[in-house]
Amino acid sequence: MVIDNLKIDILSISKEASLHKEKDKNVINATLGVLLDEKGSFMTIDSVDEALEDVSKIELRKYLAQDGGFLYKENIYNYLFKDKLKEIKKHFNLVSNWSSGGSGALSLAFQMHEGVIYIPNISWPEYNQIANNLDKEIKTYPMFDKDNFNLNGIEEILKKEHKNILLILNDPAHNPTGYTMNKLEYEEFFKIINKYNHVKLLVDIAYIDFSDNYFEMLIPMIIKYKINVIFTFSGSKSYLVYGVRMGLLIYFAKTKEEKEAFLKETKKITTSTLGSPNSLSILLLNEIVKSKKLYTEQKALKEVLRLRSKLFISLV
Repeated sequence: MVIDNLKIDILSISKEASLHKEKDKNVINATLGVLLDEKGSFMTIDSVDEALEDVSKIELRKYLAQDGGFLYKENIYNYLFKDKLKEIKKHFNLVSNWSSGGSGALSLAFQMHEGVIYIPNISWPEYNQIANNLDKEIKTYPMFDKDNFNLNGIEEILKKEHKNILLILNDPAHNPTGYTMNKLEYEEFFKIINKYNHVKLLVDIAYIDFSDNYFEMLIPMIIKYKINVIFTFSGSKSYLVYGVRMGLLIYFAKTKEEKEAFLKETKKITTSTLGSPNSLSILLLNEIVKSKKLYTEQKALKEVLRLRSKLFISLV
């Protein structure tokens, strides 16, 4: 499989699939980016629907904390990092800010970065659009070397590029290839990143719930190598609430000074561009995490997706 120079226009492919679907009901549109049932309707999670009913109508009308508030942030930390959270806080100054979904978190991170942004040469097209809208310089790195993640290609770029770099990983379940880096690749990747002081890493974890034990593998290595890492979280895929725009920009700051700089910059940007956060996204998440059946329901949905993927691959 040689796909080093493969260029994928996801939006054009999606449009083409929709046109085929209109002409032939037997066509399966696998480009939607949302989870539908066998009848083509949106699939839902019962615990999320129940949480929506429990959202306070009074609180919904209020201006909420610009950063999402302590509870919102802690709930997402616990959802993502679980028993690794205490260890993270021991080694890093953990800081974050509410965002309008995953794309909002990316936009915020891009806006804060002074330098060049590197994305995979096979990637979600909106990375380019976000960077262009913000007048940021964006370049690509070769993601694959035949069947493997291209560690050598990345290091060659880091050696030659003298500007400050924001390096984007879309992992796990990279869009559009589905590729997920393994432990050995991450170990070697972090060794490379750790050599260069002008590199900051951003991991887009939009599809975090389609990988098992991801942070159990990743966090010990981040701590070991003291990696200055940013995560962009999206609730869209996790809870099947695509339009609620539930997101968080998370930063593992090494120092209190870095933490304070992050807080100052995010406050300046968000107050001048968003005014105030989407209160429904915050209140809904704070209700969702109370459910004791959420993980069971998510697991069942992932099994549906796994079986569909298996069937789809068998037809290719």
